[in-house]
Amino acid sequence: MTTAMSKVLNPLDAREISALAHSEGPCVSMQLPDYKPGAGEGTRSAHLRDMTQAAIEQLRNFQLPVGNDRLIQSVAHLMEIPQTTPGGPGMALFCAPGLELAYGAAGIAPELLTVGTRFHILPLLSHAYAAHEVFVLGLGKKHVRLWHYNNGECAEEPLPAGIASGLEAFEGFDKPDHDLENRSTGGPATGTRRKIRFGTMSDRESHQEYLHHFFEHIARGLKDKVGETPLFLIGVHEELAQFRRVAGRLRVFETEWNENAEYCAIDAIAARTKEAAFREYYRLGETAMRGIQEITAKLTGDPVAILRAAHQGRVHRLFVAEQTHMPAHADEGAFAKVRKGEDLANAAVIETLRTSGEVFALPGANLPELPEGSAIAAILRY
Repeated sequence: MTTAMSKVLNPLDAREISALAHSEGPCVSMQLPDYKPGAGEGTRSAHLRDMTQAAIEQLRNFQLPVGNDRLIQSVAHLMEIPQTTPGGPGMALFCAPGLELAYGAAGIAPELLTVGTRFHILPLLSHAYAAHEVFVLGLGKKHVRLWHYNNGECAEEPLPAGIASGLEAFEGFDKPDHDLENRSTGGPATGTRRKIRFGTMSDRESHQEYLHHFFEHIARGLKDKVGETPLFLIGVHEELAQFRRVAGRLRVFETEWNENAEYCAIDAIAARTKEAAFREYYRLGETAMRGIQEITAKLTGDPVAILRAAHQGRVHRLFVAEQTHMPAHADEGAFAKVRKGEDLANAAVIETLRTSGEVFALPGANLPELPEGSAIAAILRY
């Protein structure tokens, strides 16, 4: 029996989503949103118990060929997830023959319970694919600060060795590429062999050029520390734009926070970083969708045809609106073992992942770049 039931639930990530897509049904999926005690709705433990009991009732009507009692016992185990506090962040729970899994999923909504031939993962795609680890750079002339964000938690870290903590500290560094004075040896006409000054920063380089060197210095110093981890920027827009020009291979989020990092509370930084991670994931999908109208091998707005293509392994990229709901009618999706009432869009997501296609979930009930009302589209391999 596979289980992930501990006091601190692991977040749902891309690897786990892929594993869920390959699970065999019957599959029970439950979403519990963030819970605040004192809301007049009882404890979260009681809420979880009610949901699992409802899932058990649905399983009894599912007409399992074998193993019905064992699966019902597995669902009942979900009620045993430790509840260390009356409230807490959201959870995503999954149960199938031989499988019991529980994940932390702060911010998920709405409450959801499904019993079907596949796990219901469509509402969780952005939570799984958005970056879980991010470095945050507070960029300013007086102070440079660095934070590490990991699964909703944020903590400040010391700057890597060699990085100036501000512009004033940078001016004291003895490096050729930002030497404040240039000198030349005096000739015979000077009557001495002393060195003379012929220029200073103020008359040889502008302030912006000096900032350019400062930001280059920071980008170089961060390279080994940050690596391939995304970087979220906080600071004045004009200065952040200049830093982006020298960032090199750093993976800098397009989203930024134009605020003085000195006055940003740690909780606010964590919240803004999480929001930026989601925006970057959505932006990736929107970028992938651009030009879809010019692509010949595609299907748009027809969930049954797209599900069939996904089941056949023909879908290269699938785009689906997160808030769409496409319940199957009688005989729809029978080729892919979709039962009446199950969500066709979710089934297409599962089948695309099973056949190594890419899936992009986008916010809202419709897809951008397509006529209004289109909530699902696919680019085909053939």
